[in-house]
Amino acid sequence: MLVPNQKPFDFKDKQRVYTFTSVNEHFTFVRPDYIHVSFMRPAQVYVFLLSMTKVPQWLRNDFEPARTPGMAITWQLAFHGKVLAILSQKMETIKSSRLKCWVRKEHCVPGVQYTFGGTEGNNPLEDYTYMLAWRPLDEGEEVNTGEGGAQAGRKEARVFPLRGLVTIEERSGYR
Repeated sequence: MLVPNQKPFDFKDKQRVYTFTSVNEHFTFVRPDYIHVSFMRPAQVYVFLLSMTKVPQWLRNDFEPARTPGMAITWQLAFHGKVLAILSQKMETIKSSRLKCWVRKEHCVPGVQYTFGGTEGNNPLEDYTYMLAWRPLDEGEEVNTGEGGAQAGRKEARVFPLRGLVTIEERSGYR
């Protein structure tokens, strides 16, 4: 749970931001094709990850850390979680962790299926899954698709109003 009365992450003009997290599929979150997403309109994508979690390579490649210091967390661990944290000497690491925001370097656009991998870590006390979040771009807001390698920073088409937001497909390790 986030600590109350903190300054929230700074999203463009306090626009709506939508989130998705996989609660029941945490046992498959190390897959390289953990989540597939298709957007119905251009969007800025964010990943919220705990500071103690190993940062996966795909996140380092496609995202950059937000300039905010992260948000403090109040943990509500079950009894067995507390015992495990104390015995493994991880309680202070857990208590001091923060929720960090990563911002995708390029906007996501309709007609493309995006793949987001798992967290790559396997430590049950430190490597938690992440929250995927997105902010639909405003009408007229420039879209940065970054196509063309060397022209990665160039601006692309403008946003036009479309119905719908996103479709998400989660990959399970079981068939």
